[in-house]
Amino acid sequence: MIFDTLENIEKYKGIYNNLDTVIDFIKDGKIKSLISGKNLINGEDIYANCNMEAKTVNEADGVCEMHKKYLDLHIDLEGSEKILFMVYSKEKEINSYCEEGDYVLLNGNKNVECLLDKNHFVICMTQEPHMPCVRVDNKDSISKVIFKIKAE
Repeated sequence: MIFDTLENIEKYKGIYNNLDTVIDFIKDGKIKSLISGKNLINGEDIYANCNMEAKTVNEADGVCEMHKKYLDLHIDLEGSEKILFMVYSKEKEINSYCEEGDYVLLNGNKNVECLLDKNHFVICMTQEPHMPCVRVDNKDSISKVIFKIKAE
């Protein structure tokens, strides 16, 4: 997990080429051109899911997700959310890995909490269970973008 302010995002260049492309996309202000839904940036290697009404959940009602092929880079456009993280163990899995959707769901104690808003970002690495869209301030929805970045 990487959590930081957007003004520091360029410090994370060099981890993956695909991540560098997303960082440049954000720094060049192209995030403003995204429309609701799936936005292809570099085919299926890099795309952005923009959700103008992402539903938030109470922590007790949510589950963690984990990906094997894609990193997630989350940015809230309006509103704020908590993103929770947990340590992975096979026993916490509540479904088999879905190759088509690149996810497995998990349940268990969360170990880390980040407060995300329009000034911050979080990168969820592969194999890192995370629970996004946890409700803050009783808001039922937020506007956000999740960049899906194929790990190289």
